[in-house]
Amino acid sequence: MNHTPGPWTHNFGQDGWLIEAADEEQTYRVACVFEDIGAYRIPDADNRDDEGEANARLIAVAPEQNAALIVALEWWHSDYRHMQQKEPAWVPLARAAIAKARG
Repeated sequence: MNHTPGPWTHNFGQDGWLIEAADEEQTYRVACVFEDIGAYRIPDADNRDDEGEANARLIAVAPEQNAALIVALEWWHSDYRHMQQKEPAWVPLARAAIAKARG
């Protein structure tokens, strides 16, 4: 299964931080980051959680990060000179992140 196409945005809504994607016809809610983990409470604009916003930003950028990792791996494997070098540490990390995203 494919993920909802990006770009994704994050906005503060009545349920917490909303991660959304939009096309010409409608907006899709991809995820919601609640302000409290323990007991559910409705957040308000004056009581925002910095960690919640940071998590929402990280989730919202996931499609672009995944695409960048795919392009970076394609670049690495497209140049035969790289095959003669020791694989840098980022290559297996990129492969693992892409595999995790694909499920």
